[in-house]
Amino acid sequence: MNSLKYLLAIGALTAAFVLPAQAHLDFQGAIAKADAGNNSPPADLLTLGIILDQDVSNFTLCGTFEEGLNGDTTKNVMSDS
Repeated sequence: MNSLKYLLAIGALTAAFVLPAQAHLDFQGAIAKADAGNNSPPADLLTLGIILDQDVSNFTLCGTFEEGLNGDTTKNVMSDS
């Protein structure tokens, strides 16, 4: 009887925490592929501008970081770029 009481208490606590939990997994600011183009750096920059609703024309694309990933992959960040 004692174990049944603990089992019911654990079940009630589990239900109290699980049932009110909601996962809102909606895409916030999803953009159609036709609006942004393919998955290229200029298209990604355009998409970023659409999502942020800001002018990103002064942003600089530094290059493709996927190239040459063997060995040392440290990237230097310059303050004036």
